[in-house]
Amino acid sequence: MSEDPAGATWRSLTRFRDEPTPDLVVACSDGRFARAFEEFAQTGLGLDRCARLVVPGGPAFLAVDDGDWARRDHARDLLFILDALRIERAHLIQHDLCAYYQQVLGAEPADLGSRQRADLDLAEARLCEARPSVAVRRWRATVEAGAVVVAPC
Repeated sequence: MSEDPAGATWRSLTRFRDEPTPDLVVACSDGRFARAFEEFAQTGLGLDRCARLVVPGGPAFLAVDDGDWARRDHARDLLFILDALRIERAHLIQHDLCAYYQQVLGAEPADLGSRQRADLDLAEARLCEARPSVAVRRWRATVEAGAVVVAPC
């Protein structure tokens, strides 16, 4: 039987830097993509550090049309992060095989890509309207031959 690590003390090898980071990555919490999204932020975007908002469906919450989108919990979190951390760039990442879109939003697998693109259009527009000084970059992750490939969309 292995030892329970819950009571163990852990120390980071990375030194804490008390300075702002201008980038925010908004991505889905699907663990199948987690390491790839971290790798993309570090090597694909060249971000040594960045703020993160990781929630089911990633930026999908920005496109939910149930009245005032900014009053939703994740939207309030997003606006807080943008303001408190003085974010200059927001990277919105969507991905293939998104269970949130299929199970919660009812998207059919054949329509998933087009639904996500339409939602990303709305998400970008809402974010730009709420915080015009924040540059928005859009990304889509696909699975190709067992690798995660992230491209602008």
